[in-house]
Amino acid sequence: MRAPVRGHPELNVSLRQTLAATPEAALAALRSARAGLTTEEAAARLRIVGPNQLPEQRGPGLPRQLLDQMIHFFALMLWAAAILSFIGKMPQLGIAIVVVIVVNGVFSFVQEYRAERAARALAALVPETAVVRRSGRKLTIPSAELVPGDVVLLKEGDRISADARLIRSSELKVDMSTLTGESEPIPRTVEAPTHAPSDPSEASNSVFAGTFVTSGSATALVVATGAATRLGGISTLTSQVALRMTPLRTQLNRTVRVIAVFAIATGMVFFGLALGLGTPVHDGILFSIGVIVALVP
Repeated sequence: MRAPVRGHPELNVSLRQTLAATPEAALAALRSARAGLTTEEAAARLRIVGPNQLPEQRGPGLPRQLLDQMIHFFALMLWAAAILSFIGKMPQLGIAIVVVIVVNGVFSFVQEYRAERAARALAALVPETAVVRRSGRKLTIPSAELVPGDVVLLKEGDRISADARLIRSSELKVDMSTLTGESEPIPRTVEAPTHAPSDPSEASNSVFAGTFVTSGSATALVVATGAATRLGGISTLTSQVALRMTPLRTQLNRTVRVIAVFAIATGMVFFGLALGLGTPVHDGILFSIGVIVALVP
């Protein structure tokens, strides 16, 4: 949800509020009219709320992402084990560990890359242009310039650019599969529901960014744009999948640290014992390396 805007109560109206109100009351709450906003008012609101675009998570490039999967703590621990294996004249074990590092790193990289592709695919659901009514005139504008209070005109074949409340509908049906998974087009009407549903998408007088008009026509009052839309929320969650440290990864890192400290400490103890028993220094080092490698799973 967008942060509250001080001094502009019309920009703090929620979709749920407009769905429970009559079309005229919804227009009044957003300080709009059936003739639409004026060009000046729309420009002023755009400066406040920002463009109607889904949030983008700009991360490192693909080579850096792949490198990160090869040098995180767990991977570094395995690299150390591989190096010790080669030093200890156990090349087969060293090669096996390197293969594990590479396979695990590539797999994790692919998972993150898929999450980023999913976020970009959601952004493609928002059309480039939208037809609005401003100052009583019908205009085609970039969908990025839509603001709360705009009156958009919808017809069969249109992709919807923002979350909105219908103020006129003529046999409108909308494909909402991108949000709900429902494969059948759903009828949308102007009338407010008798009982407010827990999910705004269940209200028949609502339409959402990224959904598709399959038949009919309508006029809708824009209530939420950009990150404040339902699609924007999904996009934010999707883009954070690769950025969040999962509980399993956190627990695994903690376990690896404990094992690393224990393995190194044990190796040092056995090295001291080997020297105490008169073992040559070189053999004692190889023995302790073998112990450390053996303790690293």
